[in-house]
Amino acid sequence: MKNLIILITLSFIAISCDIVEEPYLQNEKTIGDFRKKVILLDFTAINCVYCPNANKVSQSLADAYGEKNVILFGAHASDLAKPKKPEDVDMRSETSTELFSKFATPTTGLPIGMVNQKLKDGVRLMNFGLWDKEIIDESFLEPDLTMDMELIYNETDSTVKISIQCDYLKRGNEFDNLCIYISEDSIVSPQKNNNEVIPDYVHNHVLRGSVTGTFGEPLKTGGAEAGEKITKEYTYKIPDGFRHNKLRFVAFVQDVKSYYIKQATAEHLHE
Repeated sequence: MKNLIILITLSFIAISCDIVEEPYLQNEKTIGDFRKKVILLDFTAINCVYCPNANKVSQSLADAYGEKNVILFGAHASDLAKPKKPEDVDMRSETSTELFSKFATPTTGLPIGMVNQKLKDGVRLMNFGLWDKEIIDESFLEPDLTMDMELIYNETDSTVKISIQCDYLKRGNEFDNLCIYISEDSIVSPQKNNNEVIPDYVHNHVLRGSVTGTFGEPLKTGGAEAGEKITKEYTYKIPDGFRHNKLRFVAFVQDVKSYYIKQATAEHLHE
């Protein structure tokens, strides 16, 4: 069991980026094993001056609760993610762009994130001062299913065989889609940070793409029954430019009627 206390003390004025205002978050709840895995997707950008603050918060949450319980994605999106200099790595992806288009607007300030894409009180996007509490609330929910994933990597042809097993504890529905996203760690590229630029900033959990499309593929026509096991298999060719030893595959089931993530699992390609 772990206690996490995050103190966020930011007092600046933002024009294009969201900020956290008082009272500062002080979460002292105790949490045990996660009943439900949580995906924290952070919309970020290399030209967002306050995004490094959000990155620190998300990483501290994953460190405190375990990266298998809190699964991170940095989705580089919006006009702020467009590289302005040759040395800037373009970390935008089709998946990040489609997610931003679906859940945000061109004027949405960054950083901003989603916890299991849950719509709460009419709001899905929230600033990083609220992530901790929402993660805890999600973790105590009873899951609809459990998930397992196996990766078999073939270095010769740069392919990965992916096997996913979903065991339904409750009855599913026709809107359950299986998604498999890919993230990459340790991408070194300049990042704006307040009034400076960090030339060798290390970008982790960068959302690079999807095996099954941004919003996934249906698991079963009509929905799975309680107690039913569903297995899906894929072969994925790793694109050029992806560093194989830095990749992580994340599988999750979302209800695409509400876009709410029901359960997730994640594995590094090299473990």
